[in-house]
Amino acid sequence: MTVAFTTLAGPVTEPDKICDELLMAVFASDYSQSNAFLGNVKSFQFLVHRAGDNFRTLATATESMFKELFTMHFAIATVNVDVRVMESDKAKIAVTLSATLTTDTGQVLDLASQIITADGKAMEILVGDRQLWKI
Repeated sequence: MTVAFTTLAGPVTEPDKICDELLMAVFASDYSQSNAFLGNVKSFQFLVHRAGDNFRTLATATESMFKELFTMHFAIATVNVDVRVMESDKAKIAVTLSATLTTDTGQVLDLASQIITADGKAMEILVGDRQLWKI
C-alpha cells in the first residue's frame, strides 16, 4: 500500500515527491540525531560512521535502509546501491541509488539518483538529471 510521507507542511502523496523527501531525510540527518532518537532516525552519516572505509558494508547497509524505508511507503520496492570514492576528489564519496517502486495501484516508478557526500554529509543530490539539493 502506498503511504504518504508526513512533513511539517502536511502529507506528501505523489510517489516521486515521497522519494525526494526520503532522500533528503536520510542524507540530511546526522549521526547525533540517530543517537538522540535511539537509532530511529535513518541517517547516511550514521552508516558511514559504522562502516568506516568498508564501502561494500556501507553499500549493503544503505541498500537495506532504503529498502526498509521504501517498503513503508510503497507496495513493492527493489533497491540497488553502489558506493565509491570520487576519482576527482578522494575526500568525497559517490552513492548511486536505483530503485523500482510499485504503488498499491500498480504505478511503477523508476528512481535513479546520485548523491555526492563528504564526511557522510550530502553535498549534492541528483534525481535523474534534476538537482534535488546542493550545498
